[in-house]
Amino acid sequence: HMVVDKAFLVKTQQLLALFMLRRLKTEVEKLLPDKLETKVYVPLSRTQTFWYKALLLKDVSTLANMDDAKNDNNKAQTATEHSGATRHNLLRSLFMQLRKCCNHPFLFQGAEADPDQTSLTDLVAASGKLSVL
Repeated sequence: HMVVDKAFLVKTQQLLALFMLRRLKTEVEKLLPDKLETKVYVPLSRTQTFWYKALLLKDVSTLANMDDAKNDNNKAQTATEHSGATRHNLLRSLFMQLRKCCNHPFLFQGAEADPDQTSLTDLVAASGKLSVL
């Protein structure tokens, strides 16, 4: 385990602050209008829905067992901490896979039958986001 000397860390940050300049666009350019954000909710395409469901169903038993393992008080404390880290990593991985699916399902290996033969129309139709653009 690494031990961090907090006093040394503070001195280092103070020293670096002398050389580093942090500027925000709004502080530099006063004529910029306020940022306008518009959220457009787009449904998933059929291909995205297929892969999204497949990802969830692949890990459904593990997800169901997470709550059981959390409530199981018969395990040792170290085993519980280890399983908590494992659960966290599993959930993080699953969320990243779901985000990848929402971006475009062809990011998954084997989602495309033949990448060289995929037309631009097929590529756009496979993603809800791209079809709106």
